[in-house]
Amino acid sequence: RYTESSLSVSYDLVFSIYRFLDLKLSTTSKNTAVYQYFPTLAEGVDRSWRNPLVDLAKSFNFFRTKDRYESFFKLSSIKLEAVHHLDDWNLTISYTGTPELLTLSNGRQEFRWNGILGIFLQWKPIPEVKSEFRYDKTGLTY
Repeated sequence: RYTESSLSVSYDLVFSIYRFLDLKLSTTSKNTAVYQYFPTLAEGVDRSWRNPLVDLAKSFNFFRTKDRYESFFKLSSIKLEAVHHLDDWNLTISYTGTPELLTLSNGRQEFRWNGILGIFLQWKPIPEVKSEFRYDKTGLTY
């Protein structure tokens, strides 16, 4: 069924300072109404045609909330990562966030933000020597 198709779009932005620091921002958006970009398919379910480029641009308009609500591209994950390059070590600090749909005890559904903070230290000469700390809603893990 064409009404059950989806499209995911990922965007990466990388900033590097040579042999010192790498910053990376990654986002993924998912669209479950791809059929609306094809006029005949949209009319088949009594929907109007949408321009896919305009819809994608609206999803990234952080200055107008109404545009993001109207767009069918919805944020499914965001990740920010910083890698500090030391002489023999790499220190990575990352944050990953995803919206999560929860059903409450009264039957009402609401979205909650699920964030994970990670710290990763790796020795370059022997990559097997590494440590990782992770903090999320379940607590701290090593």
